[in-house]
Amino acid sequence: MRRRLSLSEVLNSVRLRPKMYLPEVRATLLDAFIVGFLMASVDVKDGDLYASFRHWLGQSKVKNRHQSIGVELMELAGSDAAAFDEFIRLLDEFLPTYSGGRPPLPEGLKIDDEDD
Repeated sequence: MRRRLSLSEVLNSVRLRPKMYLPEVRATLLDAFIVGFLMASVDVKDGDLYASFRHWLGQSKVKNRHQSIGVELMELAGSDAAAFDEFIRLLDEFLPTYSGGRPPLPEGLKIDDEDD
């Protein structure tokens, strides 16, 4: 059985050949691609990675007013194509800082599987 690729491996492939994975090179399509990958993924680590990236963006780069990172970056960059480049640049900036695990929860929020 072949090993399943991780989200970071898939994103590296998309970075190198975006038109092979996306019908158009647009941040909104990249965001939808990632969400689809996570929906099909059985590895919670990939979800933690993307949730942490979204949290990091909200803390330092974007306001996260939208559900889609692609839409938020498109508003900042001025076009969806420019937002794709910004998405990849920010992901490259984030990945060296990622140490694994979930992003912090909002104050007062608790997940059932966490210890009291």
